Amino acid sequence: MKNIILILFAVVVSSRSIAQTRALPQPNGNITNPNLDKFVGTWVWVSGTDTLKIVLKKRIFFCHSPKIPGLILLLVFTYLNKGIIL
Repeated sequence: MKNIILILFAVVVSSRSIAQTRALPQPNGNITNPNLDKFVGTWVWVSGTDTLKIVLKKRIFFCHSPKIPGLILLLVFTYLNKGIIL
């Protein structure tokens, strides 16, 4: 009986406690994330005849059901081996 009361109490307390709340973006709203700005740009790696070029762009992505915008990083990469794109 004591275990049942203890389990019931734990379930009630855990269902009432909220660790974090997050404000959801509104449809057609404006969303910003300044942390993405430090990754945006062009990155180039060269080793002998191999070249890897990575371009990171910040783009707005819309979810399907309600048109809720979100920021994503778009990755475009090019790999060259002896001048030939692979």
